[in-house]
Amino acid sequence: MNVNAKQSWRSGDLVLRGVVRYAAVVCVLISSCGGVLNLGGCAALGLEDEQDRRLSGPAEYDEQGRRIYRRQRGFMADLPGATRGGQPLTSGGGTGLPGAFGGSDVPSAKLLQRDVATGKETLISTRPRHVMVHLALRLDDGKDDLFYDQLVSETTRQQFVSEGKDPRREVLNFLQTNYDDIMLLFARMPGAEVSPGVSFDRAGPSDVPGGGTQYRLRLTGTAAKGLKFTELWLEQSRGTWKFVWVR
Repeated sequence: MNVNAKQSWRSGDLVLRGVVRYAAVVCVLISSCGGVLNLGGCAALGLEDEQDRRLSGPAEYDEQGRRIYRRQRGFMADLPGATRGGQPLTSGGGTGLPGAFGGSDVPSAKLLQRDVATGKETLISTRPRHVMVHLALRLDDGKDDLFYDQLVSETTRQQFVSEGKDPRREVLNFLQTNYDDIMLLFARMPGAEVSPGVSFDRAGPSDVPGGGTQYRLRLTGTAAKGLKFTELWLEQSRGTWKFVWVR
């Protein structure tokens, strides 16, 4: 089903401010999205203890009265390519997901490349899922500006400019404010376009700035119940997938 992306990606009930960020949800999702995130990164992000706190069952204490945390396997840890502490949780080096555009996937650890000589960092985004990985990680590791500079579509930027707003401030504020709800959406579509219950369609229009094409990933059925966002809008231009919006 084709829709007018110029209007539809921006339409709907989008809250830019005022949503309280629940750290508990963030910790659970970051540590659980095995197929989307590298679980070993929790330690580097200072989230390993939080991961155990949030995923543990009823409180248990030792003889000294200290809380005992029992690690549980992430609910998406069975996805191919998931790791924890650098060790694979499943066989294979990537996700192994065929996707709608063919080719093998790139392991999450290789999606951020750094030039040793110049220190320049480049975000690799050749599949829809890569946008999800970068959004989840870059907004959590302090590289949100890098995400904006390289992976936010020109369509999105120009929309805010036309509204007389600062696109960088508006986009990053929206993503940070709604991070928890976006992670809930990603948790239910860890394989992006090949996830069960996800419809993937070209959303047009043909006059996307830079000559790109927009696509919509829409979560359907029972998996969409209870979520603030059920759609992820992306743009593909010159082999790179970029973020447009969620709604």
